[in-house]
Amino acid sequence: MNHRFRAHVNHKRTFDLREMAYAIEELWFTEHDSGGFTQYKNPKAFEKFDPIHHIANWSQPMLVIQGGRDYRVLDTQSRDRHRACFLALPCPVPCCTLP
Repeated sequence: MNHRFRAHVNHKRTFDLREMAYAIEELWFTEHDSGGFTQYKNPKAFEKFDPIHHIANWSQPMLVIQGGRDYRVLDTQSRDRHRACFLALPCPVPCCTLP
């Protein structure tokens, strides 16, 4: 991550594109977040843009925000990201789940 900022805010973003592709009925979001690639047409490019593979690059605290009624990005994506931050970063990571 960029070191210009003291912290990052993650608001309703995908964390694991592969899991998201199987869990949501609208595939546009998964393809958009992966740069237009799918795991079947171009698996290497799909994996390159999957945020789950970049956890080792995280260094600043991250505030994770998710709305429970947002059906475009499942709340499990934010919970998984929060858990990854908790394990990867040496500082507390707040998570805000809204109804």
